Amino acid sequence: MRQKVIAALKKIIILADFKTVHKKFVDQGIDPDTVKTYLDNFKIIRDKKDIGEYKDIDLWGKKPWEEFKNFVDKIKQEKSKTEEKKQQKTEGAELVAKNDKWLIYKILTHTAAKVYGSKTKWCITQEDGKYWRDYARTSSFYFLISRERDDSDPWYKIAVQVRKGNSFDHDSMDYWDAMDNERSELPEEIINELPNFNFTFFEKPKSDIVNTLIKYGLTDDIQDEIYEQCDMKPVKYLAEKSFLVFEEYENLKDFATTYEAKSLQWDIAILDGDEFIEPSSGSSISDMNMNNPLKLIRNKNADLFKKLINKLLKTDGFVCFIKDNYTDNKISNIEELEEELKEEEEVGNLYRIIEEYIQQDDYEVDTDLILAFQHAANDAVRSATESTLLKNMERDIRQNSYILLAEETYILDTPIYIGLPLEELSEEISEDLGGTFSDSFLKLGEDSFYWEYPTDDEIVECLINYQLPEYCAS
Repeated sequence: MRQKVIAALKKIIILADFKTVHKKFVDQGIDPDTVKTYLDNFKIIRDKKDIGEYKDIDLWGKKPWEEFKNFVDKIKQEKSKTEEKKQQKTEGAELVAKNDKWLIYKILTHTAAKVYGSKTKWCITQEDGKYWRDYARTSSFYFLISRERDDSDPWYKIAVQVRKGNSFDHDSMDYWDAMDNERSELPEEIINELPNFNFTFFEKPKSDIVNTLIKYGLTDDIQDEIYEQCDMKPVKYLAEKSFLVFEEYENLKDFATTYEAKSLQWDIAILDGDEFIEPSSGSSISDMNMNNPLKLIRNKNADLFKKLINKLLKTDGFVCFIKDNYTDNKISNIEELEEELKEEEEVGNLYRIIEEYIQQDDYEVDTDLILAFQHAANDAVRSATESTLLKNMERDIRQNSYILLAEETYILDTPIYIGLPLEELSEEISEDLGGTFSDSFLKLGEDSFYWEYPTDDEIVECLINYQLPEYCAS
C-alpha cells in the first residue's frame, strides 16, 4: 500500500513539473498547443529511450524553448537499432491490396518471406533459404494474411505461387494454406472476402547491391540475392577493402587443393621444397654436360675433386670401366689414374671419362653419385626459379580480381579470401550470367611456369657446398 502511495505522489510531482515547464515556455511567447505537443513527445521519448540526464524535465525548464524543441526534433528523427532492424527485415514486402478482412503482400525477398510467413509450414520460409532460391527463380509469391482468422485456422495465411507463362500459356497459380497443403483453388468463401486484385508474375526488382552493402553491410537479403543468382553465398564484407568474401582459406595451398589448380599446386610444392623440376624438363643426369661442372669443381676445390675420384676408384663399376677401356693396370688413386691416361696417350680426359662412365648401361654405375648430381641440379633449379616464381605468383594474385590476401606477408603463410571487389560486383551479377558466376573464381594458376634453368656455376656451388662432401664422406 505504501509503495502505491509513493508512486502516486511521484506521478503528481512529475505532472506538476511538466505544468511548470509548460507555463515557462508559454511565457516565452510559444503557442500553448505547440508546447503541449512537444512535451507529450518528450514523455514518449523519455519512456522508450535512455536519454540520460536529459530525461529531467526541470533541466529543460531552465533552457530556452528553441533548445528543447531542437532536442525533441533530433531524437524523433533518430531510429533505434530495433526500428532499423525491423525496417530492413520488412523491406522486401510490398502491400499491394487490403480491405477490412485481408492484407495482400507482394514478397520480394527471403527475409520478407520469413517475417510474413511466420507460424506457417511453408518451405520457402525455412532459415537456409534453399527452397526460396529454387522457387523464386521461376515463381512470384504473394502472401494473403487474414485480419480476422487466428493461427489455428489453416486459411489464416495463404501463399499464392505464380509461375510465368510462355507465349502460348497464361501465368499459372497454386495456393498453399498455412499448413503447406497445396490447393488448386481457394474456397469460394475466401474468394468473396478478398480485395479485388490481379495476381500476376512479376520480375523482382534488382537492388543496387553495391550501395546497399556500403550502407547496411552484408544483410540476409543481400546474401540471398547474390546466392540466388550465382549459387555462391557471401560470408563476409570487408568494408575497408571494398571486398565481398565468398570463402576463406588458411593458406594458398588449401585453396589450390580445393579448386584443383594443378599448376598452382606444383608452384607451391616448388616453394615448399617438396618438388623441384619435372624429369622431362631436361634435369635428368644423362642429359647434363658433366664436362664443364667437373672442371669447375676441380678449379674451385681441388681437394674435393680428388676425394671424388678416389671415392670412385673404390667402386667396382668405375674400376671395371677403366680396366676395360683404358688400362689393365690396377689403379688406386687419382694420381695413378692421371699418369696412366697420360702414358696411354688417351685423347680424352678425366672429366669426359667420368661423364661417359655415368652414362654407361653395361657397368654398375654408382647411383649415389648420380643422385648427388641430380639433387644439385634440382637445388640449383629451385634456387634460380624460386624468386622469379614467388614474384610471379604474388603479381598474379594481386592483379587477380577474385583473390585477396589478408596480410602483406609471405604468400604461403597468408590467409586468403576468395571473393569479388565491389566495383565488379554489379557487372558480374546479371541475368545473362546464370550459374556461371562460380567459374570466375578459378582464374588462378592456369598458366604453366617457365623454369629459370641454372648456370653451371650455380650447379657446382650446390655440389661443392653439400652434395659432393656428403657423397665423399659416405
